[in-house]
Amino acid sequence: YLGVTSATAANLLDDYEEGTYTGTINDSSGASGSQTAVGHYVKIGNHVTVHGQVSFGGATSGSSNTSITLPFTVKSDARGGICVGLVTGGAIALTSDDKTLHLVAELNSSLIYPVETDFSGTHTHLTFDSHYGSGGIFSYSGSYITN
Repeated sequence: YLGVTSATAANLLDDYEEGTYTGTINDSSGASGSQTAVGHYVKIGNHVTVHGQVSFGGATSGSSNTSITLPFTVKSDARGGICVGLVTGGAIALTSDDKTLHLVAELNSSLIYPVETDFSGTHTHLTFDSHYGSGGIFSYSGSYITN
């Protein structure tokens, strides 16, 4: 019970969990490249906070949309906010200088999709053959609501 001297249902913290997960990058064909992935999460009730990092030794070829796994399913009406952290080496190469890197959580799924967005708001999903290099680090952090 939080912040009270008498126990009431409204103040009961009955769901707390923390741990690690493997937030690997894959594409829809199952390609994943050579990588080491680690993620950490804290879940309080239906609120999930994640921090993850993927180290590439070399990306595989593939033209399907890539995604990163999350530890819990994203709620159907609450994408949350997952942000890009550090990108080093040749981990990710955007197709032009007017693009920015974003992560989009898929509703009713445990996936986030890396996308590049131009100044007009048009976005393109990242694929191994067009966007991932031969090595580097990609990190992310954020929170979302689960079911």
